Amino acid sequence: MSDFIREGMAARTPTSLLTAEQLGAIKAILSWRGPPGTKPRQQIFRLTGPAGTGKTTIMKELRARQPQLLVLYAAFTGKAASVLRQKGCDGAKTLHSL
Repeated sequence: MSDFIREGMAARTPTSLLTAEQLGAIKAILSWRGPPGTKPRQQIFRLTGPAGTGKTTIMKELRARQPQLLVLYAAFTGKAASVLRQKGCDGAKTLHSL
């Protein structure tokens, strides 16, 4: 487990604990990203899942803990992008407007 995940877990309050699946997603994103200063193997990491599974929480957590990462929030519809912005995902857009 990376230092990022270990340190993040130690610093959490009970209301912001991540599930095992969310931690697995963070690990997958960091693995995809690779070491700082390198380019990822692929340009895009898609985080998908049904409503209420914590996708927004995962991305906000990554942005908070790794502010140097470029995180773009995109959704299929304008309504969904608006919901993301209301939840603190600054700059969320529709996929076709990226």
